[in-house]
Amino acid sequence: MPSGRRQPDRSPRAVHLGDRQGPCRQLDRASPHAPLPRSWPFHGRRRRSRSIKGLPGAESVTLDSYQQRVVAETSRLRLRELAYSDHAELAKVLADREVMHFSMRGPLTNDQTSAFIEANHSLYRERQFGMWAVEQSADGALIGFCGLSPIDLAGKEEIELGYRLTPSAWGKGLATEAACATVKQGINNCCLDSIIAIVASSHPASASVARKAGMSLETTTRFHAWEVDIFRYRRHDDKD
Repeated sequence: MPSGRRQPDRSPRAVHLGDRQGPCRQLDRASPHAPLPRSWPFHGRRRRSRSIKGLPGAESVTLDSYQQRVVAETSRLRLRELAYSDHAELAKVLADREVMHFSMRGPLTNDQTSAFIEANHSLYRERQFGMWAVEQSADGALIGFCGLSPIDLAGKEEIELGYRLTPSAWGKGLATEAACATVKQGINNCCLDSIIAIVASSHPASASVARKAGMSLETTTRFHAWEVDIFRYRRHDDKD
């Protein structure tokens, strides 16, 4: 059982958004195409919503059907699974040196963007989370990604919040809006007990996003030769 994930409740009751006792089992790695349990929130056509307290910009996170690939909606954004058809627009964002300035890997090539999408498809199947496309609700424009991914930190698996948005989306509170929705999705629906953010110590804007998403500074350390601040959100810090 990976760290950061609690033991699943195998009771047969239906699951609703924010339900802390949902079917959180990890799918068999030998069978990544195994079907999700019928009580999983993404099954069916009914939309379920729940108000979220304590996180600005995430007042109305909505889960939609798995078939529609929508994960969450806020007042201005829609978070959904990445699609192969996103490649052209996403590649522009991930090739931008300004966007990727604080990325360990730097700008991505077209092939690396393709691999990024494929890797997240695997995460969706195996872990029910990953990096999600972020698009504007008003016009459907893809502006980047935000989501969760497993990462090794000092020999321990952690679940990390990550995001990259195109520069035209900066300074509008959209990163905070997406991050708040992602944290709530991870805690309430992916049954995670803890989510971290690894922020370069020289990047106060991302530190501000982490704090607004309910995270607290835990420590400062070195990560891949970078001096970084580790922020953490724990389940018992949930305001609901």
